[in-house]
Amino acid sequence: MKVSVYGTLRELLGERRAAILKAEFTDYKSGKGLPSTFGRDFPYTHSHDSRYVELQHVHYNPKGFPLRLAPIRRTSGQVIVYCPGFYDKDTFLIISIVKHWDPRRPDEIKGTDRDRDVMISLEKIAERFRNKF
Repeated sequence: MKVSVYGTLRELLGERRAAILKAEFTDYKSGKGLPSTFGRDFPYTHSHDSRYVELQHVHYNPKGFPLRLAPIRRTSGQVIVYCPGFYDKDTFLIISIVKHWDPRRPDEIKGTDRDRDVMISLEKIAERFRNKF
């Protein structure tokens, strides 16, 4: 299993926090269990390109979710956006942490993972990664 953190995200988080995120994600995808900071994991399906580049998101709470809360119920205002490699499904790129769109506030789209401009940027990063891996 190989996991990479996109350069811009790594710079924003700093090396220490990026390494922790990478380790938690690697353990999760390796089947070692769901970290307390990770929640519901789901693919993006609301745009054609997000399905093509297999863009996915896992809800993220840096303070941790209650341990007894079922994974499907672990939702938050932030998501980790990632994608697998095209040729190697055991290779992943953690692209970004973005604000999750809230269906209770359907008109508040700007800067969330329903923002068309944000999604286009994420899809382009995923496509470049998947062309290599």
